[in-house]
Amino acid sequence: MARKKPRTEPPPRWSEPLLAPPSQSEIPGTGDASRGAARPVDRADAEPMRVAPPKPTTSTTPRRFHLAVVRELHTGAGSAESAGASVNYTREPAWIQFEPDGTAVVAVAGGCPVARWDVRESTNDVAALNFSTPRDDRRGDAEMKDVRTESFPETPSLLVSIREEYTREGHEARSTQGTVDKKSRALVLGFHGVKDARDALIALSVKEKNQNRDASRRKLAEAFDGLRRRVSDVSTDDDSDVFTKKIDRTSAETYFSYYASLAEQQNMLQDRVRTGTYFTAILEHRAAFFGKIVMDVGAGSGVLSCFAALAGARRVYAVEASDMADHCATLVANDARLRDVVKVIKGRVESDAVRRAVLEDLKGIHGGAEGSSIVDARAIDVLVSEPMGTMLFNERMIESFLIARDTFLKPTGGQMFPRAARLHCAPFEDFTLRAEILDKATFWCSDESKDFYGIDVSVLGPEATKTYFAQPVVDAFDPTMLLADPATFEFDFLGENEQTKTNRETNTKRRLNAEHLERLFLRADYVARRDGVAHGLAWWFDVEFDVRNPIGSCTRNGQNRRFLTTAPGAPTTHWFQIRTPFRDAMKIEKNARVETKTEMLASANQSYAVTAVLARRDSDGRNKNVATKEKEQAVSGTWNLKDPYYRQLHYPQPGYTEAQTKRWYGDEAAEVRGADARFFADAERRS
Repeated sequence: MARKKPRTEPPPRWSEPLLAPPSQSEIPGTGDASRGAARPVDRADAEPMRVAPPKPTTSTTPRRFHLAVVRELHTGAGSAESAGASVNYTREPAWIQFEPDGTAVVAVAGGCPVARWDVRESTNDVAALNFSTPRDDRRGDAEMKDVRTESFPETPSLLVSIREEYTREGHEARSTQGTVDKKSRALVLGFHGVKDARDALIALSVKEKNQNRDASRRKLAEAFDGLRRRVSDVSTDDDSDVFTKKIDRTSAETYFSYYASLAEQQNMLQDRVRTGTYFTAILEHRAAFFGKIVMDVGAGSGVLSCFAALAGARRVYAVEASDMADHCATLVANDARLRDVVKVIKGRVESDAVRRAVLEDLKGIHGGAEGSSIVDARAIDVLVSEPMGTMLFNERMIESFLIARDTFLKPTGGQMFPRAARLHCAPFEDFTLRAEILDKATFWCSDESKDFYGIDVSVLGPEATKTYFAQPVVDAFDPTMLLADPATFEFDFLGENEQTKTNRETNTKRRLNAEHLERLFLRADYVARRDGVAHGLAWWFDVEFDVRNPIGSCTRNGQNRRFLTTAPGAPTTHWFQIRTPFRDAMKIEKNARVETKTEMLASANQSYAVTAVLARRDSDGRNKNVATKEKEQAVSGTWNLKDPYYRQLHYPQPGYTEAQTKRWYGDEAAEVRGADARFFADAERRS
């Protein structure tokens, strides 16, 4: 077979040189340059440049690699506005050229020098960025144009740290010993191909390559260890807070260990509906964040804290009780835009130790007489959090969010993201799910179970069936399974603190307090929109992001109001939906009136015990007497949210895209749409 012809890179696109504006000073010691020259042009008025003595080399011709991106990172020098920013020097054509004498030159606009240094003596460190995308080598010229307009990590890049020699303006910096002043610079060089980037990496790593690599890794590890030590760890000083009084210690340890896992954080971060909605909501409301003090309650990996900082927050407190706080600190320290804004506090937001840490930092931020006068931690302008669990309240994180509101948020003018939530419920029909649950108990109920190695285990059949139906089902389902329009229960996190109703059985919107979530009563009426069989209740939620505008004595929704929803039929999230199946089914005719009464009782294991009753109603709205009417006038069930059946792990979900279905369930997977009539008949017979 003929050898494949080697692929060649297309010539770079040329453009007119765009030099730095007069307000931007030139790099000291580089002088001026003319278009098209690979080396700076000597001028009489150019500042003197030290010429390094020739060094032995194996090459006699310069090596040049064309660049797609040339940026310089600022590590904090200069004004507060410019600290941490990067300067984009990219002007085509741009390149890095290695001279035979061991000098490296980065030039843009056909020859304007950006940096010049001795590779062996002045290269501090070289790090490879984004080398895992070989597809970049196959990009066409048009696509590369788009890449060059994006941030530098999109192309195979090198982060090069150098010490550049220069003379100070107005006097010679050279001392009597013949030394020259040096300043550290960090350059990000983006290449057109991975091969060029790797060859340049080899050329820049000529000085004791292995020794420098190991030393650099040790230095980086020591730096991050130091950053972790600087995390405000107050997690051991909160044994008497509200959280420890209501939550079982073993449950808390398991909970925080779970969320300390990067794998679990990845699961949430890759939920594009969740992460993308938070990002959009925060950036759309940047006016509420700009120059403000923000707290991220249960920060986890810290991405919401980062979003708040990018929106212009003055200070962000990332409060995280698990060991994920250390990873959060590492993420923040790696970005110059964040490290001076985001402060990581390891501890529970309910603890007095966290309150003292925030109060101390607030005094330092304001400083002077204003700082010394701060005695109340309720100085936070914005609270952000992602506290939702399955069925909205599972894991009891919303209680922590509300406690943070009462402890830290400004009494007037404070904002919460999200500011409100809605829980939705409707009866559903799903013969496949019901048959599946019954089939799980077949082991205990079949004829073979009466002689299991000589033992009759069928006596446990009824209890086994009850156990399987007590598991809430977490998955996505087709909204056509719903038998009625959903009822909605609204909860306002930020409403006016007006006196709440003494009647707990209400679905009206009100300001929610943490103590309300110890026990919830939810009642709703439905009108069936078709004939069917009610197999249980389906639940989902959404949360609202908004900054409302005061209009007289009331408020009006803002123009950027946004919802994050987990509704069936909407793009699937990592919450999916949750269904509570009844052990007994109930037939419903079209236009029949039914009602549900649901009680959610909080438990010490950070979950809820849920009890619900579905009952038929007369046309006048009264309950029918179950004792004197037919058997199917009411069905009920009890479920433990701590013990769900994660059905989405086993069956393709109707909310999944084709790519998601193929990824998780294989090429031949198909959505669950039902089963044949014999399967239904067998299921009903077993029930």
